[in-house]
Amino acid sequence: MQTITYAWECLACASDNAAGATACAQCGCPALATASEIQRFRPGHAQAVEAHRRHLAEARVAAGAALAASRYRYLYWASVASYLWSLVVPDFSGLFMLAFGWMFLQQSLAWVANPLLILAFVAGRPRGDPGAWRWVAYTAFAMMCTLPLWKLKVAELRAMLPWLASPVLLIVGTELYRRAYRKALAQAQQCAGPD
Repeated sequence: MQTITYAWECLACASDNAAGATACAQCGCPALATASEIQRFRPGHAQAVEAHRRHLAEARVAAGAALAASRYRYLYWASVASYLWSLVVPDFSGLFMLAFGWMFLQQSLAWVANPLLILAFVAGRPRGDPGAWRWVAYTAFAMMCTLPLWKLKVAELRAMLPWLASPVLLIVGTELYRRAYRKALAQAQQCAGPD
């Protein structure tokens, strides 16, 4: 490899370098660089490439999260609809259970799961970290599972199904949202890596 026997100025960053240096001490550009190497080692070019990569990564994360949120939103609103339906059938008994559920505490914890489920619906809208609040829905569903379904008549069980289905839809939607969000984030991080 040919060496330069005189002090030279880097064509990429205009830094002075000593004779015999094979690369710029400031930016690392080779002393005998090609035009493409000079362009690649220029600070402005490197910053533009890094900004482009960062923008691309953020765009991919935002796109993936938006797609996941749209899928999750369908299940979220389906769970809300099933819960509201359970409150008004039959004969608004669900609203009575919501208001006076503490009176049935000796029968089952299921009767006091409503406030937790309402909290899960309010806090679980598609935004931010999708898994930060999911323990609330899991707790409400666990309390509902204490309900002695074998003691209920067929007509009563049919009315309970929307109430039991609402946390299931909410939990499934949350898990799908979390998986899609993590997948989009991993793809964005991989895309933002070195070429």
